[in-house]
Amino acid sequence: MQVRVLSPLPLSTDPTDTHEEHTQIVVTGLRRYLTESWSELKKVAWPTREMVVRLTLIVIGVSVAVGAYISVIDLVLHTILDHTVL
Repeated sequence: MQVRVLSPLPLSTDPTDTHEEHTQIVVTGLRRYLTESWSELKKVAWPTREMVVRLTLIVIGVSVAVGAYISVIDLVLHTILDHTVL
């Protein structure tokens, strides 16, 4: 069994390598990345518009409820501290 370890160093330090070869390697890598990314995006189970709207409304509702709860707690504690300290 043979294991190949990829180096994090540049592909080649040979001065005979040209800029075009490096550019070709970069373009090939970018094309492969984009192709594989698009392939993975096709596999995603995207939510329906109705589900997105419903979940967004839930998030907004919970945020408002938590904000109101924190405001009430703050008001109560502020009132208690005002009467106790002053």
